[in-house]
Amino acid sequence: MNSLKEKMLEVKQTKNRKLFDELDKKFHSVIICASYNNNIIRFFNELWEKIEILRRHNERFMKSNEEHLKIILSILADNKKEAYKALLIHLNNVKKETLYSLNEGIKTIKRGGVL
Repeated sequence: MNSLKEKMLEVKQTKNRKLFDELDKKFHSVIICASYNNNIIRFFNELWEKIEILRRHNERFMKSNEEHLKIILSILADNKKEAYKALLIHLNNVKKETLYSLNEGIKTIKRGGVL
């Protein structure tokens, strides 16, 4: 997890979207696999493929990177309360962004546009 943290710090400095995209799946996979729940892992893998198109249009990658860093730092510090809090904040922000993106896509389609 330390190497993931270091690479996220690199994204923070360089604003490298391609590196973020690589780390984003790895970050989520590490968290999900730590559950040791095969059903959750399988669901995550299926869901990841379905949301890939939305992720590519996500402009908040630097904010997501910051949220991921807070989660990792809390885990590494063995601060479960802060990790949980940071995770809830991240999930809420992703939910808002996803709903906004879906709404904008629907508007575009209704106007006869192409996504």
